[in-house]
Amino acid sequence: MRLFYSNPDQTVIQVELDEGEILGNHTGPITMFVPTDPANKEYGDIQEKQISVEDYVNPVTPKTESL
Repeated sequence: MRLFYSNPDQTVIQVELDEGEILGNHTGPITMFVPTDPANKEYGDIQEKQISVEDYVNPVTPKTESL
């Protein structure tokens, strides 16, 4: 199971579940996006189980060469 914030405001968590892993109402393998809303079952599960969420990492974009 891998969880990380998918935006800098930390309002959405990207969750990657491997085969047989369970979070809320979902069983892996699956990739899903979970809003950081206490009313959301999966987010509540993350908090209840105190699952660590990795920080957001800004994607690296390749530099283009100028002509």
